[in-house]
Amino acid sequence: MVISGAAYAVSRKAAFAIQNGNFPRLFLLIHPIASVRLCSQSSIAITNQRDSKRRTQTQFGKSFSDKCKSGFSNLDDALTLFNNMLQTKPIPSIVCFNQLLGSLAKMKHYWTVISLFKRMDSSGVIVIKPDLFSLNIVVNCFCHLNRLGFAFSVLGKIFKLGFEPSYATFTTLICGLFADGQMDKAVKFVDEIVSIGFQPNHITYGTLINGLCKTGRRKSV
Repeated sequence: MVISGAAYAVSRKAAFAIQNGNFPRLFLLIHPIASVRLCSQSSIAITNQRDSKRRTQTQFGKSFSDKCKSGFSNLDDALTLFNNMLQTKPIPSIVCFNQLLGSLAKMKHYWTVISLFKRMDSSGVIVIKPDLFSLNIVVNCFCHLNRLGFAFSVLGKIFKLGFEPSYATFTTLICGLFADGQMDKAVKFVDEIVSIGFQPNHITYGTLINGLCKTGRRKSV
């Protein structure tokens, strides 16, 4: 079956229209032969775009991960990379942002991590949804800063977003309470999470025992 030159020219225009969201549905009825060709061309174009997007994300993710593992020479380098990530299209996954935040937390730039997280969480048209790992990083930062009230507010957000707190979440909060001198609250908190069905692991219990021993409450152990 041969498609005329006129039909082919029309199909090319319609294929362009489809990619831009302006495809006239009536065209499918008026030019059924040409429509088969343009739909095929459109499908190929969409597949190529998706493949290109995956390759770009994979390449960016690998180079970015290597950068985070090697560390940043200074804070400005990390901030520059963060700003570049926000402007990258397609925007990197939350995994990349978590790697950056985690790297900064290891450098003890806790307030910077919190500031960047707030930008991610309220960046207007850019949607970067946090996951449990990124929220745990923020909990950890607040605990290191002895801002336990804010740390527990993040715990509330974890529940609100439908995530299930992990061992890392609860253990970090327990450690934070002990570091802040709130021994009784730490013990009470463990009792509360057990009462709602959470079963602490050896790390959580180890943190509790270590905290009680350091505060001179060996009998409680």
